[in-house]
Amino acid sequence: MNRIYARIEGLEWIARLVIRIAVGLEFFGSGLGKLGKLSGLIQYFRSLGIPAPEIQAPFVASTSWSAAR
Repeated sequence: MNRIYARIEGLEWIARLVIRIAVGLEFFGSGLGKLGKLSGLIQYFRSLGIPAPEIQAPFVASTSWSAAR
């Protein structure tokens, strides 16, 4: 039984890698979607009353895209 547990613990990095890749792909898809529809994102920011939406929207889209890299 101890060998089984030791082997499972040795494979823990695979589970962590899969989770990190999944989260990274989610960030990448979100940022890519925002960059592709930047005018809509600017309008959305404007409707929320966010100051300087023309500056904020591209910044938010590019940081969420680059977070996945």
